[in-house]
Amino acid sequence: MIVTEFVIGKTVAEDVFTRQGLLLIRAGHRVTESMVERFLKYNVVTIWVEK
Repeated sequence: MIVTEFVIGKTVAEDVFTRQGLLLIRAGHRVTESMVERFLKYNVVTIWVEK
């Protein structure tokens, strides 16, 4: 899913890493507004979320 305000509150389906390998969030956690800001800061534009 493209990282926008629509992913807030959704559960991450796969760990999210930066291109440098830094773990941003583990699978199973819910996305918060601050996490979306962090994704965008690290140029993470897509993540996998559970339905």
